[in-house]
Amino acid sequence: MTTNPIPPTTASSSSKLQTAELIALFCFVLSGFAALVYEISWIRKASLVVGATSYAVSTVLGVFFGGLAIGSYLFGKRTRQQRTPIRLYGKLEIGVGILCIVSVFTLPLVESLYSSLYDSIQGGLFVTLLIRAALVSICLLPPTILMGATLPLFCRQFIRHKNGVLNSISWLYGLNTLGAAVGAAVCGFALLPAIGVNASIFLAGGISIVVGGIMLVVKLPDTAAHVEEEQTPEESEQTKDKSRAMGIVFALSGFAAIGNEIIWTRFLTLILENNVYTYTLTLTVILLGIVIGSLLASMFTNDLRKSIFRFGVLQIVTGIVTFAIIMAPAEIVWINFMENIGTSNISQQLMLIGLIMLVPSILAGMAFPIGIRLATSGVTSAAAIVGRLSALNTFGGIIGSFVIGFLVLPKIGLENAISLTAVCNVLAGFLVWMKLDESKILEKRVGWILLVAITFIGIKLTSNSPISGILGIERTRVPYDMLRMGRTIPTLDGNNFAMVEGVNSFLTVIENGDIFELHIDKQWQGNSQRTQQFMAGHIPSIVHGNPKNVCVVGLGTGQTAKRFLMHEIEQLDLVEIEEGLEPLLIRFFNGGWLTEDSVERQTTEINLITEDGRNYLAHTSAKYDIISIEVGQVFRPGIANFYTHEFYQQTRERLNDGGVISQFVPIEFLGLSEFRSVVRTFVQTYPNAQLWYNTSELLLLGLNRDVNQAQVFTKDSISNAMNRNDTISKDLAYNHWGGKQHQLNIPTVFLAGFLANGQDLRAMCADGQLLVDDKPLLEYSSHPYLDFHRPVLNQIRDHVSPVDNIIDDIGPALSARCHVLRNHNLAQIEAVAYTDTAKALFTVGHYDDAVAFMKHAIVIQPDYATAHFDLANMLQNILRIQTEAGVIDNQATVQRYSEDSKALLFRTTLIDNNHWEAHKTLANINFYRDHDILNAIDHLENVIRVTVNPPLGEDYLSSHPDDVESMLFLATFLAMSPDPHVQDARRAEEIITSALNNDIDALKATQLKSTLAAARALQGDFKDARNILVDAMSTLDEYISQLAVYQNRNPDEVKQTYADFRTELDLRYQRYLANKLYLNSSMVTAPALPQNNTPLDLNNLNIPGLPGLPSETNPLGTPGTLGQPVVPADTETPKTNNPGLILPKTNDNPNQ
Repeated sequence: MTTNPIPPTTASSSSKLQTAELIALFCFVLSGFAALVYEISWIRKASLVVGATSYAVSTVLGVFFGGLAIGSYLFGKRTRQQRTPIRLYGKLEIGVGILCIVSVFTLPLVESLYSSLYDSIQGGLFVTLLIRAALVSICLLPPTILMGATLPLFCRQFIRHKNGVLNSISWLYGLNTLGAAVGAAVCGFALLPAIGVNASIFLAGGISIVVGGIMLVVKLPDTAAHVEEEQTPEESEQTKDKSRAMGIVFALSGFAAIGNEIIWTRFLTLILENNVYTYTLTLTVILLGIVIGSLLASMFTNDLRKSIFRFGVLQIVTGIVTFAIIMAPAEIVWINFMENIGTSNISQQLMLIGLIMLVPSILAGMAFPIGIRLATSGVTSAAAIVGRLSALNTFGGIIGSFVIGFLVLPKIGLENAISLTAVCNVLAGFLVWMKLDESKILEKRVGWILLVAITFIGIKLTSNSPISGILGIERTRVPYDMLRMGRTIPTLDGNNFAMVEGVNSFLTVIENGDIFELHIDKQWQGNSQRTQQFMAGHIPSIVHGNPKNVCVVGLGTGQTAKRFLMHEIEQLDLVEIEEGLEPLLIRFFNGGWLTEDSVERQTTEINLITEDGRNYLAHTSAKYDIISIEVGQVFRPGIANFYTHEFYQQTRERLNDGGVISQFVPIEFLGLSEFRSVVRTFVQTYPNAQLWYNTSELLLLGLNRDVNQAQVFTKDSISNAMNRNDTISKDLAYNHWGGKQHQLNIPTVFLAGFLANGQDLRAMCADGQLLVDDKPLLEYSSHPYLDFHRPVLNQIRDHVSPVDNIIDDIGPALSARCHVLRNHNLAQIEAVAYTDTAKALFTVGHYDDAVAFMKHAIVIQPDYATAHFDLANMLQNILRIQTEAGVIDNQATVQRYSEDSKALLFRTTLIDNNHWEAHKTLANINFYRDHDILNAIDHLENVIRVTVNPPLGEDYLSSHPDDVESMLFLATFLAMSPDPHVQDARRAEEIITSALNNDIDALKATQLKSTLAAARALQGDFKDARNILVDAMSTLDEYISQLAVYQNRNPDEVKQTYADFRTELDLRYQRYLANKLYLNSSMVTAPALPQNNTPLDLNNLNIPGLPGLPSETNPLGTPGTLGQPVVPADTETPKTNNPGLILPKTNDNPNQ
């Protein structure tokens, strides 16, 4: 590489750069640094003004890059006559600094104007985008236009010879981008958390002003005078054709480049946890890649023909590489990376981002200066061409961001999006060859054409077609493979999977046993079973007393929003950033209330507003009785904006007098300092605030009333509110822990959820730091060291308020009862942290530690039924794993594990008789191991009581699906037992009839129908039994045929798999044809044996005690954990084997 990046003007000139020129180049690096500080800071500030949706953020970026393009084009044209371009650059840089500093003060004015227009522009996306763009342009367009002039002006100063165009542009482009890369990293990692957004802009503005001042005083050589080159008409026409072609090529390249950035960013959310550092790392890697590419390009010779060939190759290879990276076999590359290397820390994330983005960015960095060289015909015109092509490249990028982000990704998906950008790169490469290479393209480039075609076809065949199976490579489906990762994604309508590639994120439904889970960008949001989220609707409604207008920000699985409807409200506004969520809720999460013809819509006006919740509450004129903020994962970008002082000020303006705001406090993600800051910021705006228990998602309630009006209940009012209607009373029949005596429809249990208010709450957060928009402290402190939540819980315990603070006529006995229950509530949070740690330890094979942590959870909270159940399952799995491994090889140990497990299960049902999973497991143990039919039946009856709708059961779980396996198991006992004391044909028929109404597969339907036939036969109706059995066999045959087609297998081979079952059905038919019963001899009741269901003494478990707990001097665990020991990353995860319920074997005695 030459030591002088700027070729001399004459042979006698010095080969070294002058000191003044070195100073200028260093200032150019600083200019790039400041530009990225502006970009990152403006995106953050503007998103608080116009919203954080992809549409809003893209609008801000569009204005930013649009200004750069306009400035590049306009000032590029002016450079031809500039003899002292650096002096003009200095003036413009000073202007940039001043305008950027001014923007800090003009953005609030723009926000006020936006607020006045907000209600009138809702409903029309195009109009909304135009208004937002116009308003943001007031602040950002003037400085960005000036910023766009920097590269053309520097090119005019330093390009002094036609043969030095490539070398000079490569170095200038690389140096400016190097400054940008450093600016992105420093701003994202240091400036924003240390000094805040405004101070970062002031710092960058100061740098721009200083750089401009230096450029005004530094003495640089004058540039060469502009002389128009004489051309023949033919040469002039060729120059115009070449210029037009390169303009199209640069626009295509810009379209693909920005489109790829959007695709890469979206693709990353499939692999790693999107947090505050992800965007910074992404920008830094891309910019560093461009720097490396630019410097590599400077090593090439200036030969025109070779440059044409190189540029075409770079564009084509860029398209192939970007496509191949996204379409790489997920199991081999990306999932393997996640499992074996990890993505939890910054170094791992940087490695992953580099793997995806670095090579394409290097190729793009090489292509830009080579492309400028191809379009340049003279020294004095080079800067103008730089300006024009940079503008076209940027405008192409703006179009690419909108087309890919708003049309292609949501409509046709990630895989087709990367195909489109790859084709754009390839077209750009071939277009250059066709327009600039005078040789015969088809003859000389046919090899490249074939290579590109074969490469694309090869990637497609090995990643997304049935042929991949023949080649032995896993079929890749993007994004399906990364979203699934071994889990089950159900179908939405029988054909399409229940996943949505939305404008802002990926929405996925995961089927987990009998329940469905909602994931947004792979982050759990809720499930179809009732969770603590439902109380976020009840608590504020009961505290308010009589809400009529409610706004819910963040729909989630709809549990909170649905509860507000139970309180007979008149209007419910649902503000959700993802419009694709609604059909998923309707299909999988009991969202029938969202349909147009629902009963709820007949009495309540329900409005679904697709918008950023913060932006909506900041600018709407609507007012509410309750505002419920249903966001809590503070590590996700943008979520921390819902916990700032400015946001709370905005929400208070949206509340009616006496209104209530409800906000999650997710201590699962908050250390002690973060917890204090969150509470203090809330209390600063809402002095009349209350803190409520709601598992680890505590609730802060802010009352828009005088601080002295703290008491909100009387005995009668709380009783009336909780029993306002049967729906509320039944819904509150739920316990976070314990059993029926701890259900939330009991007033003392409900009141025990109150933790603090008034002076106690203010003392609890006295040392907290106020959270403001300007300084994103909460985002940068996500995943702190939690120590099993003990510091936060101790802080709460030290400052709890008497329940008397909110209810005026409660006696000392009830007050004391509430206080005891409240201590249990807080203990429950800590116990859950230990059980979560125990499960994590178990998955990596640390069995003794896992059991010890689970035991400690039970010691902390003895009434924690789920901990007993989980420990029982853990012991069963350890027994199975270590027996298979030969570690446990004696009957005494096996017996000990089995008895301990059973005792824990029995204890689970004693604590919570509605724990249907414990009953179900005990039913299996009673039948298969103990041959205790009557107890098995009793446990199965409890399962049905809890899970099945009336009149068959009580449906305690409300939205939980019926447990069809247990229904089949019980009905089989009642219809096929030889014991008259067990037989109950009518009950069996009731159970089977109810089970058949569920959404079940054909195989399960066959089993149910065959049991229904047995019930009919037991009642003496053998003819009907035969008909039902024929129908069952027909269902089985149809199932086998469909399975053969689905699995592409021979039907006879599949039929052989179910041969035993089909033979049994045939044998049953023959028995019924002879009017004889077909019973199961294994279902005979055994003589009564003494039952040892004594609750387990945990101290007698033959397992080590809890490993060393964290201490002040030697804390256990690392930041990002709950305090658990560090687990080796390379430890193999044991494979669980849970086949589910095994149906009783029949046909033991065909003669019976």
